[in-house]
Amino acid sequence: MKFDPTSNPPCYKTEDEESVIQEDDDIRIRIMGMRVDANDIFGVGTLMDDFLGLS
Repeated sequence: MKFDPTSNPPCYKTEDEESVIQEDDDIRIRIMGMRVDANDIFGVGTLMDDFLGLS
């Protein structure tokens, strides 16, 4: 997925535009890893599995 800042509203789209994630959409993700630094929290997740992605 790539971020498209020119669409209205800005959103993430697949290349074929079959899936679009925009503001106020409900999605399910699996958190794969997390790191906590002194000032930041970083997370890595996936949408690619059964029962994940747009609701």
